[in-house]
Amino acid sequence: MNKKIQITVILATMLTLLGACSSNGNAALEATASAMVSATMTAETANNAEIDAAVQATMTAIGPQATPVEVVELTEEELAALIDEAVAEAIAASEEAAAQTAAATTDSTVTEAEAVNVTTVVVYAEESLAYAEELVAYYYSLYEGYADEAITTLNGIEAELAAISTNLQDIEDILNQGLETVNATIDQLNQAAADLSDRAGEAQVQAQTWMADFSAAQEAREETLLNMKADVEAKDRSEMVDMVNGFADEIRRAMDDGALNYQEKLEIAQSGANARAALDKFGGLQLQDWSLNIDALIGNAARGDLTTLREGFTGFSANLPGLESRR
Repeated sequence: MNKKIQITVILATMLTLLGACSSNGNAALEATASAMVSATMTAETANNAEIDAAVQATMTAIGPQATPVEVVELTEEELAALIDEAVAEAIAASEEAAAQTAAATTDSTVTEAEAVNVTTVVVYAEESLAYAEELVAYYYSLYEGYADEAITTLNGIEAELAAISTNLQDIEDILNQGLETVNATIDQLNQAAADLSDRAGEAQVQAQTWMADFSAAQEAREETLLNMKADVEAKDRSEMVDMVNGFADEIRRAMDDGALNYQEKLEIAQSGANARAALDKFGGLQLQDWSLNIDALIGNAARGDLTTLREGFTGFSANLPGLESRR
């Protein structure tokens, strides 16, 4: 997982911790959390070595429960659920930022304490948003160019998140001008809060159908992959063995980068269909288990379950030398 996702996960965790500290009234813990947030945000502008050190220090301070999510080890369904959760958190944080901004402008005067409070919730919303956008981008990297309900819905969510990001930046820009300017142009701040609230509501509408649309699209994709027909026919037992080895090669190549994109799934499924047809034609009853194993591996690939695919492939590849005697 790239460094930006790691830092975002950690920072979001710390800011959540900060919120919990405030609600519990624990001043000492709140100060510690505030210091960690400040240190990590400063570290984001430093070089890679400094970032690594800051991340490691923060992880040690918070404890093992803050381990970053390794998105490449998730199944496609788990990644979709993580996106759903992250988008919901980003929307909730943005709604809170809008509410706190509106509350600060109610009496037409923003105090220093109110400005600090609004800045805190805006920064949290921005970091939550960045994390959600990173996960969406990762999903796109796996399924780029494949048009289905899931991608269509995600496009709509992404557009709303981008608009929310602009609204949050507007509020932050106004606050950065200083209290005197803020109070002189308080209507702009109030309007920015209203715009943010509206956008958060639109994003909520878009996000409501994400998991349902994803599930429908995933089911359709899996069905397509599992039912692919052979496009190359083996002429003899030797070519049968070559096709099984070719199927194994496709899986090896796909696992090299630690992720499965849709094109790789297609290639595994097609190669598997060819190998399975060859086994059905020349393998006989003695090699029926090979066809079943191929079906299982295609299923793991279709679901984007890299961990299970890797485990199943270990045994499958270990048996390949024995297949040579079948030529």
